[in-house]
Amino acid sequence: MSEKGSGSRATALWRAISNRSWVALLLLGTAVSPAPGADLARLRADLEWIAAPERAGRAPGSAESGAVRDYLVAAFEGAGLRRPDGGWLQDVDAKPQAETPEVHLPEGITWENATLANVIAILPAAQESGEDPESPVRTVVVGAHFDHLGQSNGSIYAGADDNASGVAILLEAARLLSEAGPFRNAILFLAFDGEEAGNLGSSHYVAHPIAPIERTVAMINLDTIGRMQDRRLYALASGTAAEFADILRGVNLGFGFDLATAEAGSFASDHLSFLAHGVPALHLSTGANPDYHRPTDTAEKIAWSELAETADFVVELVSFLADEEGPLTFVPPGADKAVVAPQGPPRQVSLGTIPDFARESGGVLLTGVMPGSPAERAGIVQGDIVVSLGGAPIDNLADFSAALKAHQPGDEVVVEVLRDGAKVAYHVTLVERSTR
Repeated sequence: MSEKGSGSRATALWRAISNRSWVALLLLGTAVSPAPGADLARLRADLEWIAAPERAGRAPGSAESGAVRDYLVAAFEGAGLRRPDGGWLQDVDAKPQAETPEVHLPEGITWENATLANVIAILPAAQESGEDPESPVRTVVVGAHFDHLGQSNGSIYAGADDNASGVAILLEAARLLSEAGPFRNAILFLAFDGEEAGNLGSSHYVAHPIAPIERTVAMINLDTIGRMQDRRLYALASGTAAEFADILRGVNLGFGFDLATAEAGSFASDHLSFLAHGVPALHLSTGANPDYHRPTDTAEKIAWSELAETADFVVELVSFLADEEGPLTFVPPGADKAVVAPQGPPRQVSLGTIPDFARESGGVLLTGVMPGSPAERAGIVQGDIVVSLGGAPIDNLADFSAALKAHQPGDEVVVEVLRDGAKVAYHVTLVERSTR
């Protein structure tokens, strides 16, 4: 393997700890800081271009979405990555399995005639570069979706956090890893189309992969990752590989994030497509905020310095995985505590709560409530723990999602919360889930 691909100081430190290589550990030292990497000006330029009003919310099938694809191709090509044999673009023929009221297709475009495509780029493994001919080729996938909700009634859904933030980090990681590689394993950079309509791009990719799914080490999904608060970084679905928790802890040595390694996954986004095919997958996110799926999700609200740090974290994590000698130990969703809820039809109602994704049982802890929402009007506040909704007990986010899916707009339900150790009940009228 090339010296370039041997990893950073933080990665090397963790390998020394994992292998009990105390001499190497002493040489490395214990105070490790990640090497300067991410270019903040470049990250900002990418994110602001993708989330600009001129992109009109990047609805699937729109001309603006096509312009974003062209931008991504140019960025991957400029990073020196390899074009797949089938070309940079992978046409997506998947269609939504349910109604998609949040996605505003352009006039004249329907799901029957919309043109969707993933953008794919490859950093070949050292073996493919002729530097490590004996090592079997495996692949690490790094992905982020570039589509969003489009525009409606004069409002543009810019999607700066969701998910121009993930795409900006994807592009920056591609540049930095291309400079640092090649690694023992290949790295596949995937920009997905159609996530907002039910993970269409990622579902199509796993059905038509350009690298064997069974030889995919892991998938890292970057989605809604630009609004960090109090240095909290969520690593959702960390229970889907037995090794993830230790790897994440080691990578975080040089960053000191408040790393929430929730074993359960979030209940949407592109990593679910890989989990369904037996690939360990992580969803990295900075969590929910009141601007989610609203026109107010704009670039000036991004936490820029933390975005750059997060990009460096992603580079560290992917570097580690790209030098793994063998597969990770996949833990199927539903085994033990690594529970990932099935996608199913989208829910139709909104309560207006913002959950803490790191809490895995004992009710759903609220980090906030949406202004003007049913929850706020009823008196539910930040810090409450939802333990029951409409008579259904709530232990975790999967229960919460299932309970909401069982209701229609206009239903009045009793929501029970724990506040200061006491149970309090509120009568709440659920409203239609909306992007306004």
